[in-house]
Amino acid sequence: MSDVDTGGQAYPGNHSYVDGYPSEWEGLTMRDRAAIEALPNSLERSVEIEKRYEGGDENDLRIAKRAAYLAYLAADALITRKRETDPKPRAYDAAADRPF
Repeated sequence: MSDVDTGGQAYPGNHSYVDGYPSEWEGLTMRDRAAIEALPNSLERSVEIEKRYEGGDENDLRIAKRAAYLAYLAADALITRKRETDPKPRAYDAAADRPF
């Protein structure tokens, strides 16, 4: 088990059964979803780095590896920042939490 903060499930719900059988896969995490969103920009930057500094072309496998690394780096930064800035849950207060 990894100690990387995944941010929890991106699409929470009951994903415990697939075609009537228990599923090992719990779905995308928030980290995966954030990396997917960051991937186009990471890929563009990786192609630029490869062409300018490495002398390669855009079909090089190093570009895909660098782009994935940058995308997950951005996702980790996003989750860390979110954890720091999200309001902390508070205990239920019957007097303060009345609907009227």
